[in-house]
Amino acid sequence: YLSFKKINSVINYNRSVIFEDELDKVIQKLVYSDKKLYKDEISINKRAVFAIIAYYSGLRKGELFSRRLKDFDYIGDRKFYVNVNLKGINLINKYFNRRVVSLKNSNAKRAFEFEITNTKHFNIVKKYYENLEKQGNIRFLFPGNTKNLDISKYRVMNISKINEINSILHDTTKRYTVIHSFRHTYVTNEIKKILDKKDKRIEDIFDLIYRIGHGDPETTIKNYAHLGLIKIVN
Repeated sequence: YLSFKKINSVINYNRSVIFEDELDKVIQKLVYSDKKLYKDEISINKRAVFAIIAYYSGLRKGELFSRRLKDFDYIGDRKFYVNVNLKGINLINKYFNRRVVSLKNSNAKRAFEFEITNTKHFNIVKKYYENLEKQGNIRFLFPGNTKNLDISKYRVMNISKINEINSILHDTTKRYTVIHSFRHTYVTNEIKKILDKKDKRIEDIFDLIYRIGHGDPETTIKNYAHLGLIKIVN
């Protein structure tokens, strides 16, 4: 995985890429901030978990925000399964009585596995998921809170709290980076893994296109895979 320290003096990297050591700093800031407001482990860690999953899955903000708990599962070997469908989106839009989130296109509806390779990041997400499971009858992967700041079983987290991650990213990286930058980072890291494989197959690219939810290879390769950065790192 790409490291800011490794290439900082070598390349004028694209503004849309976030490095793993920068993600660590973002996680620390999110947890520190949410500890001031919440007492339970789920609420303290859910924005950090959102950032980690976005980094390792490439999901769009709305896709990840709207996931029900039943759309997400740990399958072993640091791998998680996520199902992107309309049910969570419809629940949120019905609750707010307006379109808060939506699927961008027909290719956005998909289900796939992703791996969290960093041990610390994996442990944060796995523990968060296990704590949600223990609660029982939790509807959303990122549940909201009651007026008493307790976990709500039926409400989703306020999306404004997710949007605040944008300013934390900008403050951490000292350049223009937003939640969507996690998506660019995911594609770039996955392309690098494909290029590093000894047994490269064209099917690997089409599998990535499916996972990212694009309709054609050009969008993925031209707009999301920062090939110049990969070349320098290699």
